[in-house]
Amino acid sequence: MATNSSVLSAEQQKRLDDKKIETRIENERYLRNHPEIQSMVNDFVKAVLMQRPDSVETFAADYFERMSAPSESPQQS
Repeated sequence: MATNSSVLSAEQQKRLDDKKIETRIENERYLRNHPEIQSMVNDFVKAVLMQRPDSVETFAADYFERMSAPSESPQQS
């Protein structure tokens, strides 16, 4: 018969909580150092809401693939 006790010990839960906090801090630091991410996400969400694709996953793959494709440089004569 199962008991109501937690699957993790108190020490394990504390380590997990500490790791979550550490990860959140690292993520926040990264986002502050890369403000372009917010702009990219905002642009993507706007495009999704405007186009309302049936498959957001396929739309996202196509959207970000187009963003990462190298732009063609003008031909030199």
